[in-house]
Formats: sequence, structure tokens, C-alpha cells
Amino acid sequence: MTSYEIDRKFRAFVGYIDIYCKWIDGTLLKLHDIIDPELVATLKLNQLSNCEEPEPGFAFYHKKRRILCISCANNTWSAFNGFTLKGRKRYTALQFNNGFISKHEKVILGSIS
Repeated sequence: MTSYEIDRKFRAFVGYIDIYCKWIDGTLLKLHDIIDPELVATLKLNQLSNCEEPEPGFAFYHKKRRILCISCANNTWSAFNGFTLKGRKRYTALQFNNGFISKHEKVILGSIS
């Protein structure tokens, strides 16, 4: 899905149905607090992440904004402020980056459902 489709799905179902993707080991990763895709599109994430066309699911932490950005279809990006791995507490994007993402050289998440 593109970031705009994810944004619409997230906003339509928030509070009723949780939005998930899959972490590297297949564990469900609940997504919280989506950032407006119009704002995310202005951040030039392809340049910052050193990926011209990252594959969907590539995760990049934006240090200045303190958000975790995930590449989507059609070279678009979605960004989130909060995450919950199944069976664990809720993490901010900074906490999730420090505890999980920074330990890996490259992180590719599963599709959002």
C-alpha cells in the first residue's frame, strides 16, 4: 500500500481495529500515532536514508523529528510516533529505535494489515 492508503486505513479504523505490521521475527507490531503523509513527503527521506528507492518495509529513524519512517509502495513513506510489540509495553519511536532498530544493520518490516 502507499502511505496515503495506510493513512486512510489508520484514520478510518483507529479506536476500533488495531493496525499492525510484522517485525523481523514475525511478531506483530502495533502502530500508533501516524504522521500526516503530506508532512512526511516534505522530509526528503530517500536522501536522508541513503536509499534512492528503498523496498517497502524499510525502516528509518528520523532523529530531528523523532519519528520512525517506513517506506511504502510507489516510493512513499509513512511515519509513526509509537509502537507496541506483542506482549510488550508501548514504545515511543526513539525508544523503539534504541531498543530494536539500532541493533540491526537494515530493517525491513512486513506488510501492514
